[in-house]
Amino acid sequence: MKKYKDLDANKLRKILHYDAVTGIFTWLERGTITFDRRFAGKRAGNIQIDTKGYKSRNIGYGGKLYKEHRLAMLYMNGCLPDMLVDHINRDATDNRFCNLRMTTISGNHKNVTMLKNNTSGATGVVWDKESNRWRAAYKVDGKNKHIGRFNTIAEASRAVMSARAGDGFHLGHGTPICP
Repeated sequence: MKKYKDLDANKLRKILHYDAVTGIFTWLERGTITFDRRFAGKRAGNIQIDTKGYKSRNIGYGGKLYKEHRLAMLYMNGCLPDMLVDHINRDATDNRFCNLRMTTISGNHKNVTMLKNNTSGATGVVWDKESNRWRAAYKVDGKNKHIGRFNTIAEASRAVMSARAGDGFHLGHGTPICP
């Protein structure tokens, strides 16, 4: 990635410590400059919210802003992945190494939180007024997949979850983020 061309794993490890269990980066003491020394041992980065409401932790260094989850991959693996880094539990501020995975754009879309406009409480399930039943369907790789109509929301939800699992969707796809 062009954005990270001036920051390699060795340089990163000289300025920051990453605790893979907690996902927290802390500043290391660098030289004798008072400005650098006063941050030593303190947590690096801030939570920022972009224009789409996406919340993530970012670390500023050398006049540039770096995504903490990508720095975690650089720190642990020694290089940046060409792929996306996804948060398994869908909490973009949780940068524990066990919560990060490399994936494609398609794979990332198979692990999203329940949409805010969901009215049924189950992703992929809507009430069908014509049949007076619950309709289960989802979209994968740009194609709509109709699963069927069911008498209960629980049946429809189980059916859509089972079908999505066969298409490589993450188990937590479509569920709310738990605190």
